This record gives sequence, structure tokens and C-alpha cells, in this order.
Amino acid sequence: MPGTLARNFRSANRSEVLAHFLLSTWGTVTSVTPVDDYGIDFYCTLTENVGLRSIVTDYYSVQVKSNDDPWVFATKEEIEWLFDYSTPLFLACVDRTKTVLSIYHTMARFLAGFWPEGERLTLEPTNDIDGVSVQWSGGERFSLSAPIIRVSLAELSDSVRLDSLRKTFQHWVRLENYNCDLRRVGVLRFRMPDRYKVNEIPINSGIIEQGRWRVTPEQLAPAVRTLVEVVDCVGHQLLGAGDPESTLYAALLLRHVVATRQGDLAGDPRWSQGSWPGPVYEVARPLNAALNLVGPNNGTFEGLDHLASLVRGLPFVAKYLGHTQDQNDPQDQNGHYALALGKLFGNLGSLDVALRVALYAAHPSSPGQEIRPHILLNVGDQVEENWITKQCYLSDLLDAYNALQDELGRSEQKIDSGIVDLRNALAHGFVTAADAGGILTLMKFGKGKGPAPRPLQVTTKIEMTPEWMSEQMVRVRDALLKIKLPQS
Repeated sequence: MPGTLARNFRSANRSEVLAHFLLSTWGTVTSVTPVDDYGIDFYCTLTENVGLRSIVTDYYSVQVKSNDDPWVFATKEEIEWLFDYSTPLFLACVDRTKTVLSIYHTMARFLAGFWPEGERLTLEPTNDIDGVSVQWSGGERFSLSAPIIRVSLAELSDSVRLDSLRKTFQHWVRLENYNCDLRRVGVLRFRMPDRYKVNEIPINSGIIEQGRWRVTPEQLAPAVRTLVEVVDCVGHQLLGAGDPESTLYAALLLRHVVATRQGDLAGDPRWSQGSWPGPVYEVARPLNAALNLVGPNNGTFEGLDHLASLVRGLPFVAKYLGHTQDQNDPQDQNGHYALALGKLFGNLGSLDVALRVALYAAHPSSPGQEIRPHILLNVGDQVEENWITKQCYLSDLLDAYNALQDELGRSEQKIDSGIVDLRNALAHGFVTAADAGGILTLMKFGKGKGPAPRPLQVTTKIEMTPEWMSEQMVRVRDALLKIKLPQS
């Protein structure tokens, strides 16, 4: 009615005046008009005086209450707004009977924001002097602990006191800002002091870091996009700073993540378009060159993928990745050896085939000879004898291939003939162990002379440790990579 106004509105307004007075001594304060008030009363800055000017250093927002009642968010939409609010946010509570203003951090929103929004969220300020880090308490009610700033009306005229309080408040603004940055880029963690006192910078406190490692796919996707963006940028910068080793590790990570996490990258305007991060190219080219990959192969990631494959094949890495069992268990150890031997024999078989194909490409079928796909041949059919079809030992194939490399002036492409001894030991030797669960030993005996029974010489005795198995797999794989197969 004319000549009257709401008492509670005027009471709240006086609380805002007190808060405005304090905050305006530290920087600028922009009040939100009642029609635009959606939960924030002030948009503020902290400033530093430089000569005749004040330089803005930090930004933050404040909600003012004329009591210390809990701050309640009663709907999912309100809670989501709080979680996603992207700048430092503080709650100011005014005790009108004592004209005391208390300012609280809102770190609890970062912890609560690790989980989907509930139906209700309550933030409870206290009058404690000693504060502690945010504690989980069921997901709907969180204590804001002690205020970070508590100032009386009498102290507002003490410039030295206000300057000290400003430094304390700036410390908390920057802590909140850092946590906001993490939240904004999808990194679900936050940091704060493990304890603190009102009006003091917590310089003697430890830092508590809380986060969530079991996340939903929706939470993981933005973090993966951030990971790719950061490693792409910093990986390139490390190369420019003369640190190629770090760039190599960055390229391995990027090659794996971009190839395996396309679903997480689907919303990114760059990484969802099939482009590869710069460090992957920067590392792939010199690796390919080191493997003597030239021509069409030089534009691929073969060298980088080969390195990743070698790392995955190391027994302790494979065990970590869950590809092998416990090597301390005799039964599981048998499984480990069986898997490793299978891979080694498979690589040796691939080497045999690759050598035949390379030699056939250099010495193709006679002109006019009908060539039928081998899959169409039946038992009893006749075929031309060539490097694909002839019976020969691995040693014959290696000798012919190395001779071909000498003819072509590519001696660096020659393959270690010692691989023949490895293959023969595995094919014609036998495996034994001193006791159940012990290290397996590969034994091979030479051919005897004279009438039987005759003495035989031990020609091979090798402890088949996991490291040895890994070295042999790498050895055969390197031999395979030296062979240049025809493109068709």
C-alpha cells in the first residue's frame, strides 16, 4: 500500500549494504537488480593499486543472506546451476544483532558435483573459528565449516586490517577459481586446505585433493577431450623445448586415445573429423625413418605402432594389462609360457611367409605360366616350383633374401641369420625345468657320429625367462619389419 514497504526486504537490503561496503574496499562491486536476481547478489572483482590506477586481478560472485540459515537448493535445476557455476562463488551471512559479516567458501559444490544431481542440496554455514576441508555426508547436506572471513562493523574503518583480510580472501578466490577451471574442462577433482582459521591465510595447512575415479561415460567424455587437447599442445611445445623423449610418450598416448576413444571425441570439432594430433606426426616420421620405411610407408604410423606393440608385449606390461596370469603360480606360469611361445612361433611362421613373398616378387613365375590362387588348389594338382611353393629351410630363405639385399645395395636390410638357430632350437629341442613352477630351460643336442649308441653334444641351453621370451619376440618382429613386401 502507499507509504509502506516490506520489512524483510529492507532488512535484507541492509545486509547487502554492509557486504557491499566491505567488498568495495577490495575492488569493484556490481549489484544485481531485484528483477535480475537469479541467486547472485554481487558480481565483484579484486583490484591492486598501480600508480594512479587500480588493476583488476580476480573475479568472483557473492550471495548475501541476512542470517546464517542454510543455503537450500530445492530442485535439480537449481543444483545443476550451482554445480556448473563457472566462477568463484561465496556466501556472505550478516548477523544484524552484532553487525558482523561472515564470508564462506562453497567448496562443497565441487564434491557434491561428482555425482548426479539429487532432489535437494543444503549448504550449512557454522560459527566455528577453525575450519576443516569438505566432508562427504550423504550427498544432500554439506557443512561449509568455519567462515574464511569474519569482520565486524568497527573493523571496517581499519585500513590495515582490511588489507590483511583482502589478502586472505584473495587466496580463497584463487583456490575457488582453480577448482572452477578443473570442473569446466571436465576434470573431476578439487583441492583445498585440510584445515584453516578464520581471517588467516592457510599457509601452514596441508592440501586435500578429492576426486572421483569411477565416472560415468558422460563425465569421462569431456575429460578425454581435454586430455587430447592438452597433450597435443604441450607435446608439441616440449619438442620445441628440446625434449623429444617427452614428445614420444605424448605421441604414444595420443595415438592410443584418439584411436580407441572416438566415442568420447565425437562432439569435438577437430578430433572427431579424423585428424591426428601434431606430436603423432612429428614422432612417426623419424621413427619410420629409423626403421628404413620409405615411400608410401613413410606417411603411416607403423614405427609408432611397432613401439606400442613392443611395450604391450613386455611380460610385466602384459601382466599389468591383464593379458597374462600370475607368473608366480606354476599353473599360471604354464599359461604364460604357452602364450609367449605361441606368439614366438607365430612370428617365426610369419617371417617364413614374408621371406617367400619378397623372394617371389624378385623372381616371379615364368612368362605364360598360369597363376591360380592357392586357395583354389586341390590335393593332386600340379604347380610351378617357385619361392612360394618350394620346400626349403628357413636358412635357405634367409640366405637368398640377404643375398638379394646385397645385389640391390641394401645391406642395412639384411636379417640376422641367428634367427635360424632360434627356430631350430624351438623346433627340434625340448623344454625342461628343475622343479615344478621353475624357470623353463630350452635344450637341444647335436647330431652324433658313428654307430649308435653314440655321445651327443649339447648345442643349446637357454633359460626361457620372461625377459628372454620378450627379447626373442622383438628380435623376430624387427626382422619382419625389414622385409619390404609388394603393395599388391
